[in-house]
Amino acid sequence: MIVGITYYNYKNAINSLVVSSMHTKESSIVYLTSYISDAVMGSNYARLLLPSFKSDLSQQNGLKYILVSGKSSFTHQPISVAYLKSEDLLWRVDYPDDFLENLNRRQAKLEQKKAEPGADMVKINYLIERFEDARLQYQDSLFFNQQYLQNLEHFRQKGENHVDLDRGLLYIRFLLKNGYAGQAELLFDISDIAKLKILFIEDSVREFLVTVVLSIPVLMFLSFSISVPLKELAKHMRSSVEELDQQATPGIRRKDEIGDLARQFTKLVDSVVLKNKELDDLSRRDPLTGLLNRRSLTKQLQTLNEDFPDKILFGFYIDIDHFKAYNDTYGHIYGDNTLVLVAGEIDSFAREHSGFAFRLGGEEFMLLLASKDQDIAFNQAQGLCQRIENMAIEHAKGTSAKCVTVSIGIAGCCDQIINEDTTQGIIVRADEALYSAKELGRNLVQIYSGDNHCQLSR
Repeated sequence: MIVGITYYNYKNAINSLVVSSMHTKESSIVYLTSYISDAVMGSNYARLLLPSFKSDLSQQNGLKYILVSGKSSFTHQPISVAYLKSEDLLWRVDYPDDFLENLNRRQAKLEQKKAEPGADMVKINYLIERFEDARLQYQDSLFFNQQYLQNLEHFRQKGENHVDLDRGLLYIRFLLKNGYAGQAELLFDISDIAKLKILFIEDSVREFLVTVVLSIPVLMFLSFSISVPLKELAKHMRSSVEELDQQATPGIRRKDEIGDLARQFTKLVDSVVLKNKELDDLSRRDPLTGLLNRRSLTKQLQTLNEDFPDKILFGFYIDIDHFKAYNDTYGHIYGDNTLVLVAGEIDSFAREHSGFAFRLGGEEFMLLLASKDQDIAFNQAQGLCQRIENMAIEHAKGTSAKCVTVSIGIAGCCDQIINEDTTQGIIVRADEALYSAKELGRNLVQIYSGDNHCQLSR
């Protein structure tokens, strides 16, 4: 009977730790699912290989290895990226078999273009440097795949999420949220649980010996002094991260191993909450310009509606004129720099008028602000057009101004309740007004014709 009770308490404690550790790790990677899924869906290797993403992975408590395997919903091309914490490496795993052949062929064409009259040597040399960088990344990938790519078949055969105490690893697999349902596989270091297992064995042996000497009642008392607090702690650990952030951890004031475990768990929860907030902010911002992205529109529109209940809400749909011609003329490096400069000017304008600036994609931006009527909004938009033109960014193939300019379409909103349909309505109407501005010659402002009622609503 004594042996049975001791063994039961030992198994119960270990199982509680295993389940709690697995639940905690699963909660800590919730925001990684949407971030990785968005990147894979668009075949956007840049987001998966960003230093900021690598830094986020390195700060995931206990994360040793991750392998992302998916398929772009847009290009239907495979995407695979791996991260190994011990070597501080984040690299692209998959390359087409003919990648090097295609790279050599494209580089040879560029070398031939150098001899052509009027060749743009700056652009050609830049592209050749990019090809050389791609060649080095390809060679690094072959080496890293051979040296560091992990064989996860053992874990896949055992099931989706499970603990391997012999290896001291926790295996977690989650499906990506896109049309082709790729997956991400993660390995976490749980060697601390293995150490705790040894401690529990030692404690169990001590309990048995003390019980033999002091009697069964003493054994029962010592047993429940460990198992009951552990059960309470395990029950607490099964709560969601949001609930854990609002609750006190049982046993945190104890001065034994259970107290140490409770305090370490509290630190882990605080770290997870902070990282989740940081990842959520990252998922709502455009990585190039730092502006908010489309996901944040409705929330900020609601904020404006609460802050300015007696004003009309306006959306400015902003498009850089002849931007494709700009990229073709000056190259994508200058194009990206121009996007950053224009985005900064739009953001400054938004802050001056207590509004919010967003990048919708490519050369398209959205500005949300509140005004008393559409005449004031129209004058504000004209002022923004002039500010962009005054930046005097050279654009030989742009509008007659021979510098970078923008066209703006304006749509108003008088809804008392703001939701996703409201946001989509503003985008559609402002886009229609933007189309009119481009038809009329660009570098000007147009207001959606159906918004005249807004002047009478507030």
